[in-house]
Order: sequence, then structure tokens, then C-alpha cells
Amino acid sequence: MARVTNQSDAGLSGKLIDRVYVKYFDTTYVRKAPTVRKDSRTRGQLLNQQRFREINRFCKQFKNTPIARIWQDAAVNTTGYRLFLKANSSAFAKDGSMGDYRLLRLTTGKLLLPLEITGQREVAEPATIRVCWTQDHHIGGERLRDELMVMAQANGVFSGMTPTGLGRRSCGGTFPLPLSFEGATHLYLFMASSDRWDYSQSFCLEI
Repeated sequence: MARVTNQSDAGLSGKLIDRVYVKYFDTTYVRKAPTVRKDSRTRGQLLNQQRFREINRFCKQFKNTPIARIWQDAAVNTTGYRLFLKANSSAFAKDGSMGDYRLLRLTTGKLLLPLEITGQREVAEPATIRVCWTQDHHIGGERLRDELMVMAQANGVFSGMTPTGLGRRSCGGTFPLPLSFEGATHLYLFMASSDRWDYSQSFCLEI
């Protein structure tokens, strides 16, 4: 791959004859277009392509949600989408199927998660979750107004970001599962600032 310095070619993007032009930020790069021979792909290559398609499909479902903005704000010299894709690729198996929901990271950011956070369904009310955590005495001021948020996963479908009503200073409490997600198997817990601008990394709770 080479950097384009010719001004007449600098505005190009996409495939042109035997070359591919790619614009990355303010610089355009050019490389020779790949040639594909019939039956030239190995089983490993086909699996890699399938896996990448499935990871892309997973990531695209969050493109028009607040998740996209969270990751875009965290991106440096890349896009939020690429950063999100890279952070979650380890959760997928070689064939592109979901390998481990616990490895997913739905949010990221500069806020800290509560210490030693745990949670489970209430025995008498299975649609209610009880969580608790240890207060970090090094955190104070505005950060004590941060609120615990939740996203639920059931059968590969994810709920939206839902406030629990539990502030950081509360050190725990109960909250109902998001509507229509009473059968959830995984919860993704994270903190959000009171203005919903800053977030923490998510923590997966298997229920």
C-alpha cells in the first residue's frame, strides 16, 4: 500500500481498474486490487470471512444507538465502530457464532465501575435483580451522582440502555429487568454520569 501524493488522485475512493483507493482521515492510500482465483480460498480463509461477517452483523445493530456515540468518543486515530468491533471480537468463535457472552463489552469510558459488584435474581421475584457493591472511598463529589445502567441479553437480542435508579453512593439495591427481557441470561452493568455524557466499561453479570 502506498500514500497518494498526486493531487489529481487524492480525491479518489474505491476501485479503479486494477487499483483500490482508500481515504483514511486526510490521507489517500492506493494498493493493487486483489485478484481472486476460483476455488483459491482455503477452509481457514472462508471461516475467517464468515467470522468477520458475523462480528460485523453484531456490531451494526448498535450503529444508531447511544452505544455508537460512547465508542466514537473513546476512539483515537480510528473510528468508534472499529474500536467497538475490535473490543468484542474475542467473544466470537472461529465460525462466527457467539462463543461467550461474558466477553462482550457494550460500553467503555473514563468512569470507574463499582468495586466488587455482584448480583442475582430475587428468589420471590425472578424479574427483579438485586445488586451490591463496595464503596470506593477515593471517589466523591459529582461521581457519587453516577447511576447504574443495565442492558439485558436474551436469545441473542439486546435491550436498550435502561437506568436502574441506583446511584453510586447507594452501594446496591434492586431493579426490574428491562421490559420484555424477563428471560434474560446476561446483564451488562455500567455507570453513567448524571448528564449521560460519561460512561464506564460494562460488566457482564450472568443470571
